[in-house]
Amino acid sequence: MTLPVASNPTKFVIDEVELISVSKALRCHVGRFRVNGTITSLTKLFKMISCIEFYCDKCQKLNSIDLPQPVFNIKSEDRKCSCKNIINNVNYEYVNAVCVELQDIEKLNDLERLTVFLFDKQTENIRAGENITIKGQIKISEPLKNKKLFPIFYTESIQYENDYAVTLTDWDINAIKRFTDKCGSKIIDELVKMFDCSVIGYGNVKQGLLMSAVNSSSDSSDFNSNNNNKRQRIHCLLIGEKGLAKSKLLISSTRLVPNSRWETGPGSSGKSLTAIVEKEEENHVLRLGPIPLARNALCAINEFGRTTFEDQAHFLDVMEEGEFTINKYGINAKIKSPTTIVASSNPFGNSNWNDDEKINIDEIPALKPVLDRFDLVFIFRSLKDEDTIREYAYKMADLESIKIPDYSKYLVKHLEYAKRFNPKMNDEAKNMITEFFTKIRLEGFGSNRVLNTLYRLVKAIARLKLKDIVDEEDAKDVMSFYNVMLQNFQMAVNVSTSPKDVAYNEFVKILQNTPSGITIPELCKIATDNNKQVKAYLGDIWSIRNNKKLRIVIDEVLNNSNIKKIGSNPIALKWLSDQSDLRDLENREEQHPDSENKSDLQPNTDVSSKYGGSLRSPRSPRNYPCYFCTEGFDLENEYVKHVRRKHPKKPCYPGKADIEHYGLKPQWKDWEI
Repeated sequence: MTLPVASNPTKFVIDEVELISVSKALRCHVGRFRVNGTITSLTKLFKMISCIEFYCDKCQKLNSIDLPQPVFNIKSEDRKCSCKNIINNVNYEYVNAVCVELQDIEKLNDLERLTVFLFDKQTENIRAGENITIKGQIKISEPLKNKKLFPIFYTESIQYENDYAVTLTDWDINAIKRFTDKCGSKIIDELVKMFDCSVIGYGNVKQGLLMSAVNSSSDSSDFNSNNNNKRQRIHCLLIGEKGLAKSKLLISSTRLVPNSRWETGPGSSGKSLTAIVEKEEENHVLRLGPIPLARNALCAINEFGRTTFEDQAHFLDVMEEGEFTINKYGINAKIKSPTTIVASSNPFGNSNWNDDEKINIDEIPALKPVLDRFDLVFIFRSLKDEDTIREYAYKMADLESIKIPDYSKYLVKHLEYAKRFNPKMNDEAKNMITEFFTKIRLEGFGSNRVLNTLYRLVKAIARLKLKDIVDEEDAKDVMSFYNVMLQNFQMAVNVSTSPKDVAYNEFVKILQNTPSGITIPELCKIATDNNKQVKAYLGDIWSIRNNKKLRIVIDEVLNNSNIKKIGSNPIALKWLSDQSDLRDLENREEQHPDSENKSDLQPNTDVSSKYGGSLRSPRSPRNYPCYFCTEGFDLENEYVKHVRRKHPKKPCYPGKADIEHYGLKPQWKDWEI
């Protein structure tokens, strides 16, 4: 029978073995316990000595000694027979072992980790990042010279626990149903009002964070209950000027889902946030970061924009596939990480927005592939209207004189119960979402991932309403919600590509407008002055010998058949407008073969585009050439009118799948990705 101990709610007596926390286990010196925690690191498999056998010539007896716990070395006193004869020839029996570290599930101190030895079958299929309950004995490590002593846990049995869920009683469920029925279609508005009452306004942001929380479960099934592992997690980015409660909203969101974590970007790297392999003495230890440890929950990254683009690349697999791999020191591991990322950032340069009316995505300090994986991007702006500022100030003054209510306990239970629903979409809702997505893409916003985002959002809406069917009302709610976010971009925004491609496009544009040619330092200066993202990517060193990033971009530029290197010291590039220019240049090179060292910088034929490995093609002299005929246009709206009039059933902005389907020639536009 299991009896709770009143003095400590985390402590139980089961089969006369106490269940204690990792923190308490670290403070024990000896004893047999059960410990519950999360696996945060593990080593390679190694061997330990579990038994010794020897033959004593003096007493003519074969001896076998089973050690209380496996050890690494046999002491000299253990080599003595009962007759006190010292034995030199000793045979050992070994046991397989793996060392892991255990941390409390609800961590109070990240440094408090318990060293645990697992043996034989326990070493098979260790699931790092999961919760376990282990039973065994605690002993103090063997004293070594100038070494500190630590408690070591020797495991007898292990049990994995995948359940992070909050316990819901029948009374809790009935109360949630009654409240939802009472609010009816306004239930989401009521939940938003309950989300961190100390933050005034930002209803759309709070709703987005609630949807992220309710969809934070493992990606297991789609709307039709097919186990196809589609991503259901909704990633959010909160970006805006300073002092607008972005960090506070992140912290509040992590309190809604058990096992969530909050980290700061400037104090972290991409590796420390995901996983690292460290060498400790003779062992290599795989240590998990906060992102995989926050599985099935939220990981909030504050000041995300202050992380480097190289560090941001570590988020790609986590955000889309929910897993990533690590390869170092011979350790190859695939780590499951179904974690929802919510992040905050300031615009580029930690400054204000350039335009009071709309947002240019180039101002967001994030890699284009990473930004594309954020389902929701919420824009924060400082108040500038006098009446609005005064209203905000009076509301904040009112909060100073009252006790701010805290509804987080109810929200946690409501979200936990809502996760049990897996709503299916009816045909009407599917049609509405499809048409809405088509209009968004015709306006040139986002990528094809927007459609998956809309599906995830509409499912989250239905879950919050405790519904089994996604209907037209839910579709309308999602479209209204998403339109609020789109208003910041005015539905006419150039989606940013990766910094390398942005730099490439800037270089080509500059070369087209410089018929006499230009050196690489001059090219970099103009490009970095025109584009902050290029400046952040290339830095201040504009020598291809000392800047690997610049060297890669120049290689791609030289792969353009309209661009030629016309000098080597210094290196100069020129845009050739037609083939006659190219023939003239080739004739000059034949007449003066020694005029430049052609081996200094040759085009890298291994660099290929995203389409079947083919090299980049020259850009068309017209800004918007038609994919389906020979006409071209300088203005985007003229191009769209032409396609709708002459090719009514064809896409204005074909993606990669459309190009393959219709057999079109790529024009190297952002929407083709």
